[in-house]
Amino acid sequence: MATRFGFIRMSPGRIRESFLAAFSLALLLAGGPVAAQIGFQVEPGLSAYARVRRWSGARVEVTNGGPPQRVAVSVVRDHDRGLVHRLPERLLPSGSVRREWLYSFIERDAFNPPRYRVHVERSTPQEFTAPPVRWVPDRDWLVVAIGPGSEAVLTIANVWAPLGRGSEESMTGGYPRRGMTRGRPVAPSGVIHVVPLPVELVPDRWLGLDVADAIVLGAIAPGELTPEQEGAIRDWVLRGGHLVVLGGHDATRLKTSFFAELLPVTVVGTTSLALPGSWRDGPRGWAPGIATLPKPGAEVLRVVGNEPIAAYARYGAGRVTFVAYDPQAPTFATWPGARAFWLERLDVAPAPGIFPRAGHSIVLDRAAGERDGREGIGTVPLAARVMDPPPVGLVALFLAAYFLCLGPLNQYLLRRWDRRDLAWLSLPAIVGFFALLALGVAYASRGMGWSVVQTGVIEGELNRPGLAYTGAIGIFSPRPTRCRVTVDGRHALNPPGGEPALHQPAGEFVPGDPFVIEGLPTEQWGMTLLGSQGILAGERPLLRGSIEGHPDRPVVSLTNESSYSLRNVAVIVGSEIGFVGDLRPGHSGRVESWQPRVFPLQLREILQPPLRLAHGEERLARPLLHAADATIMRDVAGPFRVTIVGWLEGAPLDVRIGGRAPRESAGLYLFVCHGPRWP
Repeated sequence: MATRFGFIRMSPGRIRESFLAAFSLALLLAGGPVAAQIGFQVEPGLSAYARVRRWSGARVEVTNGGPPQRVAVSVVRDHDRGLVHRLPERLLPSGSVRREWLYSFIERDAFNPPRYRVHVERSTPQEFTAPPVRWVPDRDWLVVAIGPGSEAVLTIANVWAPLGRGSEESMTGGYPRRGMTRGRPVAPSGVIHVVPLPVELVPDRWLGLDVADAIVLGAIAPGELTPEQEGAIRDWVLRGGHLVVLGGHDATRLKTSFFAELLPVTVVGTTSLALPGSWRDGPRGWAPGIATLPKPGAEVLRVVGNEPIAAYARYGAGRVTFVAYDPQAPTFATWPGARAFWLERLDVAPAPGIFPRAGHSIVLDRAAGERDGREGIGTVPLAARVMDPPPVGLVALFLAAYFLCLGPLNQYLLRRWDRRDLAWLSLPAIVGFFALLALGVAYASRGMGWSVVQTGVIEGELNRPGLAYTGAIGIFSPRPTRCRVTVDGRHALNPPGGEPALHQPAGEFVPGDPFVIEGLPTEQWGMTLLGSQGILAGERPLLRGSIEGHPDRPVVSLTNESSYSLRNVAVIVGSEIGFVGDLRPGHSGRVESWQPRVFPLQLREILQPPLRLAHGEERLARPLLHAADATIMRDVAGPFRVTIVGWLEGAPLDVRIGGRAPRESAGLYLFVCHGPRWP
């Protein structure tokens, strides 16, 4: 290029390109040093195993080698319509390390691994790709082994289970024995996947264990699990998980408050237990173990000699099995029957095998519609009264008045006053008046405030605090906006299922306590749907009761110890039903007369929708019954079981919109409460 007076003559396009290059370089130089001082590592939870429509966790570690910076971490999955889950932004001091669990909800499977982003102030986000996800088919089993001795279950890793998770027999508890054709299961068998998990990688919330079907807890020393990790395991069991606790050689560790609450037995001390060649053969050796006494309501599964070696008890919607053997003993490790011990289906257990159907409640799974592709309860809030269209009569009256005023009445008045020249003013005035009138009527009927509708299925245990639930939340918005939604407690919100929801925009989900959704889009006078899962905690049980009397004619007494009204309560004992009616908070009821029913039972034959509730919640009852699937009682109520069902009126979740309570909050839940075996 030619030069003149020391300057370079350049074209305007070249000057613009040079300026942009210099500006980009300046940005990189400004953000590069800060970003380079931030280190990031991610450890996928449960060895990256995942399932569709389940929560998954990963432990992230952020290291700051420079000055204090505000740092946030998020995860994006390409197949989940760009759904973002992130950790709250926090100040990271110089030289500090931040270790936290980041949980995300998986909507559908894909081969692309999740992408993690580290957001640092005054810097471009750094992006990291996690290891590929290991998808678990629906019929397979995922067993998590935690602690010394739990590695004994590795003997069944990659073994074909006798029955797949989705088979008919695996959902009926082994009685009656259906789903078998000439000794073979109708459904294909499933593979057992075993994940050895170090104690430090146990998640701190039940969301990180949502994928697991069973957890085997070995010889965990007192204090080795943090209170958050113990709470995560406890909540996971409450939601339908199956926890298998191994005895070991130290009886004192099993006397801590964590094990004392969960175990179906009272620990006495150590002893020696016989090792049978099979459940029906004589002893083939001895192994150290734990001497126990079963608690009231617990069921002893097997006894060798005079010592119980396995006992079971229900815990909320889940179950806990205690195995008295010490798997670390050499005699147990070399025992030929070890594999059969883990695979054997215990025929008196509430579900087949030492590992029953799943780590997820049958009731909650069916309600969510995750077994047969149904929509489940996700769209039930649309039946709320706030979503009703205006009455047809009102619309017809409005249109008749509009056309009457616009035509005959307008012409009559203009002729009478001899001012037809004002027609160009009267017509727009009438149109504007009726437009404002329509808007006023709409605001009067729809309101200017937010409304929240809650619905779902609750599952718990008689006489025990803590309830698991799967539900749906409908947020009615008076205007189009992006709002901030918070829910306090041990809850989780997720996008609703179904194909239409996959094309809707979503905000940023921040799991924690409280659970937060930032920037949730809403439409004016429309219902935004969200899925909800979690634990309804409390110091008192939903129902406290007892059953006594003759085995054929029992007498059941129930007391509502919650703060909610229970409607149309019914008690199922075997194939007979007794009706209690409504139970107000603190009120009691009894069942002395019973009506026979044909087994299996159906919900729609038992529950009648409640009438005339405060906010019109009775409108949710029929779609909720339909969505919950009338066949769930086939798997819930069975011979020798006591089951209580009914409606819970109220909105137990504290949902806040922009930090404020909604103008109106209504809810209706279907509850299933499990009682003891009878007789």
